[in-house]
This record gives sequence, structure tokens and C-alpha cells, in this order.
Amino acid sequence: MASPQTIAALRRLFAAEFRCPTARWHQAMPYIEWNDTNEEAALRAVAAEDREHLAWLSELLLARGSSPPPASYATATAETHYVQLQALLPRLIRAERELIAAYQSAGAALADDPEAARRVSEITGRHTRHLETLQRLSQQQPLGT
Repeated sequence: MASPQTIAALRRLFAAEFRCPTARWHQAMPYIEWNDTNEEAALRAVAAEDREHLAWLSELLLARGSSPPPASYATATAETHYVQLQALLPRLIRAERELIAAYQSAGAALADDPEAARRVSEITGRHTRHLETLQRLSQQQPLGT
């Protein structure tokens, strides 16, 4: 049986991952220039991995006799619909930084569970790469201008 600290940390990470807008950026239906499809492909890859993280965290929780917590989207993301992708990227970068900090702070609570610690470390590494991708995309000038 997993410790209460491990379960609490995994549940916090699940909720943070669920709230992060990178997994559902496409729901905002941002305007993307037809010749900026490389940006869109990169973001789709980030979103696919984010959805995979939710599945991994769910599996970890279920294997430890718990379950994912009820989660909700941040209401602050409601105003992000139909904007240019370049306008959306700073918000995605900020959210990714916050998510990385949440994963890094969970390390101590997972010390007694090597499997969970290993998976969380893998997710943290992926989010670090996601942040690099988002930062690279935000530095590019839109091709259509």
C-alpha cells in the first residue's frame, strides 16, 4: 500500500496536469496561418504527451488503491478562444513552467515509491522539453506576416 503522502502528491499532480492548458490548446481554436503548420504539429505532439501523462498518473493512482481526483479546468482559460497562436503561446509557456514546478516539488513525497518517482521524473523531463518547444515557437515570427 502506498503512503498517504505518495497518493496525495500523485493526486495533486493529476489535478495540475488536468488544469494545464497545453493538453487542450486546440479547443481554443487558435488562428494558425496556413503556412505555420509546423507549429501546429509541434503543439499537437505536446498535447498528445500531456494526455498520456494523465493516463500514467491515473494508472499510478489506481495501482495504489486510489483514484484520480475530480478535476476542473481553470476558468481563466475561457478567454483564449479564437486568438492567434502567437498570442496564446505566452500563456502556455507560463502554465508549463508552473506545471514543471509542481512536478519538481513532488519529489520528496515520492521518495518511498521508486516506480512513481521514476514515472514522475520521466513526465518532468517531457514537460521540460515541452517548455523548450513552446519557447522556440514563441520566438519565431509568424510566417504570414
